Amino acid sequence: MRPRRRNEARTLVSASVLLAIGLALAGLALAGCGASSSAAQKDVSVTACRGASQPRPEAAGTIVNRSSKVSSYAVRIAFEDVSGNRVTEGADTVARVSPGHSAAWSTSGVTSAKGEIHCRVASVSRVALPGG
Repeated sequence: MRPRRRNEARTLVSASVLLAIGLALAGLALAGCGASSSAAQKDVSVTACRGASQPRPEAAGTIVNRSSKVSSYAVRIAFEDVSGNRVTEGADTVARVSPGHSAAWSTSGVTSAKGEIHCRVASVSRVALPGG
């Protein structure tokens, strides 16, 4: 009975090691599909920023996909007061932008804000789509 338990233990350890290696490789593959915020941030511009006259601040802009692959984007905007303090933030996603093409995005703050508001691109995540 003892040899059988050792074989089962070895099989379990081998399966665990293979699973860990597989998960690590999958993580590396996914990491390679997305662009860091700083690289993708150049693709995003703010074309409108409205604050004081709205119940919640609003921002809108354009994404120009400068990569060579069809990509999705997640844009996070910081709404800041005149001193640069973050008052609220908003986010939008654009599911599919072809290389060299542009797409519009828009968002509003999650809370209200008073006074003059400035809109700043806080972060951008660009992910290349499979088959794109």
